[in-house]
Amino acid sequence: MAKETNQSNPVTRGIIIAVASVLIGTGLYLCLRDAAAPIRKVSVSGECLSTVAKDTTAVTLRFRAVNKNAAESNRLARAAYDALVAKIKNISDDTMKLNTTGFNSSEKREWSESDKKYVSIGIETSIDLDVSSKNRATIETILGVAGDSKNTEIQGLRMFAAPETLKSALEDCIKTAAENARDKAAALAAAGGSRVGKMLTAQFYRTTEDNNVRPVMMRAAMYEDAVAAKALAAPELFSSDSDISVTVNAEFEIR
Repeated sequence: MAKETNQSNPVTRGIIIAVASVLIGTGLYLCLRDAAAPIRKVSVSGECLSTVAKDTTAVTLRFRAVNKNAAESNRLARAAYDALVAKIKNISDDTMKLNTTGFNSSEKREWSESDKKYVSIGIETSIDLDVSSKNRATIETILGVAGDSKNTEIQGLRMFAAPETLKSALEDCIKTAAENARDKAAALAAAGGSRVGKMLTAQFYRTTEDNNVRPVMMRAAMYEDAVAAKALAAPELFSSDSDISVTVNAEFEIR
């Protein structure tokens, strides 16, 4: 009886090997072709122009005193500081923040026409205090109180959008600018009979214009008439919104 074998027919085996080689070669060719083909892309810029309301008002107060005696100079400046801080703390406002930003004590010299040189007039002590609030009326009140205080200067006033407010508005504007960029890319792709694909790269630039209010510095101690000083230091405050401009430069795939 003849013995059976499991050996395949040589012809069949050759056909299988040939077909496998063709399939492998074709797949390899397609992979290499796709890898070598350059990605078609389009570069565009998207824009967003928006505004955000200024929700915070702040003022810097400087308490300054000059005296021949350093200890007395320090005492006078500190007395003015403590007196006004006590009045400010009596204002009911949960959003108000106080921040002492500077303390300096040094010799003050002025030009003497008679001596034709700078001469010492004493020790000058200054303390700076920043006060901010989301309630504009609070700052108006503080301006009035500061204008009626001795050895006190109103150094500056500014209105701005709080960081958390600006962050939210900026993120919304970036999204709008990115959508504007994609719309432009889609229009360009459609004009060439193609369609826009995924975003490949993107970067954004932004500018913010606060239009801050910065009045002329007023030194309350210059005015002997406390009523006049208070009237000058307590105006009604107005301010426009902050302008936000965002540009997104992006590259999109074209299919």
